[in-house]
Amino acid sequence: MARKQPTKKHLDEIQKIVLSSQNSISRRTLFKRFAQLCSIQTGNSAAFIDGLTVNHPHRTNAKFNNEDRICNKRFDLLYDNGDQMLSLYDQKIHGHWRIEKVGNNSYRPTKVTVEKPDILLTFQLESHLRDAIASTISEMEILKGHYLSLFQDSTGKLGIEYSIPTGIIDLLCVDQFGDFVVIELKNNKTTDQVLGQIARYIGWVKQHLAQGKAVHGLIITPQCSEQLRYAASIVPNLYLLEYSIQFHEVVWS
Repeated sequence: MARKQPTKKHLDEIQKIVLSSQNSISRRTLFKRFAQLCSIQTGNSAAFIDGLTVNHPHRTNAKFNNEDRICNKRFDLLYDNGDQMLSLYDQKIHGHWRIEKVGNNSYRPTKVTVEKPDILLTFQLESHLRDAIASTISEMEILKGHYLSLFQDSTGKLGIEYSIPTGIIDLLCVDQFGDFVVIELKNNKTTDQVLGQIARYIGWVKQHLAQGKAVHGLIITPQCSEQLRYAASIVPNLYLLEYSIQFHEVVWS
């Protein structure tokens, strides 16, 4: 099983198990609970979990990790905090990791040092932010576990400033599973007033486009207000993402 790519169901189940244990669970316990839920042998479950752990030395035994890359994909789900205790991987807390090629068909997980940015900026216009994301959305995992592409309807219209009866959706996307993602962009600190706006969009998409598929909402802003964080925490399938523009000095060794 460890040689196969994880499915969305597998990743969702693992995430639920870890979160149900307050984001701290022993490696052995996670193996057993995941094996029971998915009806697989504990040994296969162990190899699978190790493949999803960014700093596990044997994660590259899993075929889906045999590439030189930064750890920012949906497969980079877990982090070993020591003493065999696992939590969900958070780049801000656990640092930047990559899978590094060290020889012919040989790879290893490596921690990457990133210099503190010299300048922090935001987009001055929402249209600039929209265009930047739209042009690169298929190349990045903007929402963990979801690889997005722009939605295109039967008339050929792309999901950029997608007009519907309840307003204009900044970006309307679909993920690798066919689920919809409604993206609302803001270029300044955002309050909970945006929730009514994106809820209208999600509701319309769910009724007129989704055909039974899930519909997620994503608010992208340079800064979320405390009110927005609390309000969004009780809305299913709604995510908040803060962004900044970073410039890094290039240091030659």
